[in-house]
Amino acid sequence: MPRFMLDMFYKKPNFRKTVVIAITLLMGVSVLSGCTGDEDTENPIVGIWYEDDEMSGAQFTADGGMTNIYEGLPDEDEGVDISWTSNGDRLTINAEMSFLADDFVCDNGEEVPGDWVNDGMEDCADGSDEGVDTSGMEMDTITYTVVYKYEIVGDVLFLGTLSVVSVMDGVESSSTIPEEGICDSSGSDCMSFIRASALGNVLYDTVLNGVDAPDWWVAPPEDDWD
Repeated sequence: MPRFMLDMFYKKPNFRKTVVIAITLLMGVSVLSGCTGDEDTENPIVGIWYEDDEMSGAQFTADGGMTNIYEGLPDEDEGVDISWTSNGDRLTINAEMSFLADDFVCDNGEEVPGDWVNDGMEDCADGSDEGVDTSGMEMDTITYTVVYKYEIVGDVLFLGTLSVVSVMDGVESSSTIPEEGICDSSGSDCMSFIRASALGNVLYDTVLNGVDAPDWWVAPPEDDWD
């Protein structure tokens, strides 16, 4: 299973499915149209990054766009928009997700949660929850802004969460981690990712264990860091 940089869960009383905003720096693959590897750019974040040897990840483009990839395929969720910026040692991810405020009635009479509509998966037995024209329908929107400290060592991107701000129905919630508390147990997640072009026939762990992590970075418990 891929590890998300950020999993934000929002549940409405009548929803049977959790709305997940996944702001991800996972594993990148060259299945996107015109994507054959890292792009020629002065910003070292631009390109494709791998979280492990699974086929899930993300591509960062020079124009500030970000595309999630799941099991080798680009994310087809029409309601999610993700962008990124960097400044110094800070990486900021912005995400916005829009979805139907009410349950959706399938053509066959079934009802599915509004956030299942146009998410790239057929949840109605007749598939009528995909390709829906939602213009004129009441929509809910969630936005997230996440700031990370980052450092690139060789072909490894090291990250630690510094702050998260979310807004839903005009209500804002936020959390901030002091830099001296990064990677500790207070809610700051630390992660590491490999540039796609560095892998080839080399395993993820081989590249990861071949560099020295920054002093501020601590491997998550599930990582086998030598």
